[in-house]
Amino acid sequence: MKKCVFCNEKKFSNRIIDSTKNIIAFFDNNPVTKYHALLITKKHKKSFFNLNKIEISDLFFLLKRVQNKIKKKDNLVKGFNFGANLGKKAGQTIFHCHFHLIPRREGDSDLRLNKKKFFWIK
Repeated sequence: MKKCVFCNEKKFSNRIIDSTKNIIAFFDNNPVTKYHALLITKKHKKSFFNLNKIEISDLFFLLKRVQNKIKKKDNLVKGFNFGANLGKKAGQTIFHCHFHLIPRREGDSDLRLNKKKFFWIK
């Protein structure tokens, strides 16, 4: 069985934005847009559906803090995508609970695909 990539904090320690007792946020190594952040549980949990009330509360508390920090870094940010793939059939590839916070700017593009526009943004 492979070791979980998120359970080894050394791999992302230089990209940490903020944390709480239960959740840690850091910049994604393969960002969709600049300042794309991941929020993960400090304890290995497979899915959002495995979180307890305290972890869920910490997640949303940290989400707001990280969102504010990103907006302070870049005043061109006009919106965010926040989401997760929950389960293999939904596209989850790392089975450690994590969420994406993706900043959006006017006319932005996917840095990973070098596309000019996102199909869902008009």
